[in-house]
Amino acid sequence: MQRRKTRKTKTDTSLSLFSAEEMAGRITQVRETASPATPPFDDDRMIAEMAAVLRQISRMDADSVRSIALTATAASQGGIDLQGSYRLPSVSEGTLDGYRLGAWLYCSFLEAFPLMADKLRLPYGECYRKALEEAAPVV
Repeated sequence: MQRRKTRKTKTDTSLSLFSAEEMAGRITQVRETASPATPPFDDDRMIAEMAAVLRQISRMDADSVRSIALTATAASQGGIDLQGSYRLPSVSEGTLDGYRLGAWLYCSFLEAFPLMADKLRLPYGECYRKALEEAAPVV
């Protein structure tokens, strides 16, 4: 049996993080581009979304709320972009924006797991308190 011939292959140097000019230090002027400004957080919109979610949750059973809380938590694991769009099949057949996902996440999680409120680590506590007042039935 003959020995296998080993082929020396050329490594592909085009797949590097920096170009040869950058590595040699020949590039001296670098222009930074400004990152797009994120719009400010809209408290009133989050309060309105949470109030609507709280009204819907009040008509649901505990198992449905728990399921929504878990799927919303899974959908937001990478963080919530308030301008982004998300799919939450247990709530809507379409897409939800970041405000609506945040409202579903926060409200359903606190409803399903009230003892774990400190684990949520979202800055919507004040909005939630105002939404509770707004969604409360007037007697």
